[in-house]
Amino acid sequence: KLKEYTGQGNLGYLPDEDDKTKRKESIVRWDTWWKAEGNAFLQKSDKVWAKGQIAPEDQKLALERWHDGNKALEDIAKKESDAQEKGVPLAAKERTEAYETAAYLFKQATEKDPTLVSARLSRAIILYEQLKQSKEAETELKAVVHRFAGEAKYPKVIANFHLAKIYELRGDWKMASNFHKAAVSLDEAFLDGFIGQGDCALEQALAWIPGSPAAGGAGGGNGGPKEPREAPKDPPAETPSDGGDKKDEKPIVAPDGTGKPTPPDPREDAIRARDKLLHEAMGAYRQALDVIAKKDEALRDAAGLTTGQSGEVEKFSQANLLATIRNSKESLTQAAASVYFRLGRVHLARCPDPKEHPEKAREERSEAVANFQAARKLQPDEERYRKAVEFWEEAEKKEPEGGNK
Repeated sequence: KLKEYTGQGNLGYLPDEDDKTKRKESIVRWDTWWKAEGNAFLQKSDKVWAKGQIAPEDQKLALERWHDGNKALEDIAKKESDAQEKGVPLAAKERTEAYETAAYLFKQATEKDPTLVSARLSRAIILYEQLKQSKEAETELKAVVHRFAGEAKYPKVIANFHLAKIYELRGDWKMASNFHKAAVSLDEAFLDGFIGQGDCALEQALAWIPGSPAAGGAGGGNGGPKEPREAPKDPPAETPSDGGDKKDEKPIVAPDGTGKPTPPDPREDAIRARDKLLHEAMGAYRQALDVIAKKDEALRDAAGLTTGQSGEVEKFSQANLLATIRNSKESLTQAAASVYFRLGRVHLARCPDPKEHPEKAREERSEAVANFQAARKLQPDEERYRKAVEFWEEAEKKEPEGGNK
């Protein structure tokens, strides 16, 4: 295959060769060829697929394998549901093998028809969610975005979203945020993308706030901002020299004349970075609430239209549509509650030391409680919302008039 693709033999690739030097030389040759010819090779392949020059029998077989993969997923879901009812979890080996089978069927589908992005997406999601193979999943998802989706927007939205989830699992919140932003840039009504953006910004901000009450939902202490170890700073750029001799430079003298100036407080940069991230999180969550409001309005309009046409629409179809609308409204209610809860966490993270800024601390805590209450009102049975409201309402009662504890 290498000879067929490159026209240059095997580029020194020897599968049975143990010599590390020869292997490195082979990799360099392959890399050189790919940089020169790789893009042209991909474009040629994409051009063939875009022309629809996939054999009809291959397209048919690909769809069959895609349906087989979906059937395998349905069987897994049923087995897990039955096991849960019996109180006996599905054996880990059986579960893994079932997902491996589904992933293999989806792979067969894409081998027969590389443009069948639904199969490629399904396989990628199984790989990272169930089989812990995030690297291969990432490759599949990027192939959807950059090669196989063409002009279709929805597959790119879903692929970007799952790329974000992969980077979240790795703890790379900055990269995850970039993929969430790519998703909402393609679909401004993509709710999960806005929530994901907010989560990524909040997680990065909380890395500057050890022991933040926002980190645990209802508990925790407030500490000074600290730069996260996983986000090292780039080295500062060098200041261009003006050609003068350093020995001629005058020493910086402190205002008290001691010659020992107070160094800049590194906390200030950390605080500014944290506040910027919290502002970004709040903006993303508010955009999510705007999307929810628009979707809810559309559902109300659809429900009104359906009930107003009872004489024209078959009763069975009408009932199914109204049931779908009810389910969608319930999903939106759950999403809205979760966003309000997140906003409460943002306000807690923004809360300064009450001894230094009592009014600001009281204001932020009041806003946090209001958002927790909004979440609980939408979903009164959700335990984490109830606990957050009870904890912070009690904390407000115990706070003295001056705001200091």
